[in-house]
Amino acid sequence: MKKREIQLIYNSDDETDRASYATAKALPNYIINELDLKHNTLTEKQLKELAESAGKSVSELFDTKSEDYSDQFKSLSEQDQLLMLHKNIKLLKTPIVREKGGATFILTSSFNLYPVDLDVEVQDKSITG
Repeated sequence: MKKREIQLIYNSDDETDRASYATAKALPNYIINELDLKHNTLTEKQLKELAESAGKSVSELFDTKSEDYSDQFKSLSEQDQLLMLHKNIKLLKTPIVREKGGATFILTSSFNLYPVDLDVEVQDKSITG
């Protein structure tokens, strides 16, 4: 069976993100390309592309539960929001999954990864007699 490729954007400082990473690594038939935001950042252009591919506005990428979040971010221009996310990547809502050539979505639970695993081998187990 051909392996599919997904990118997991996560922050290894976050317990929920680490659980999603472990779940992703356990998915059969997948190659996982991880991007740990603890050690990497995204450019403003990459953040904009991420929002577009997820069908979200840039303001929807903000993690409103982050201790660094402020309601004032909503009133910023899109460019300023992108700059804010770039400068403080902890503000980005994670984990995010990008399927190669497919959908991009923000996970709300590591269990949301299972619907991604659609390549199931079907074996005929009928009994002939």
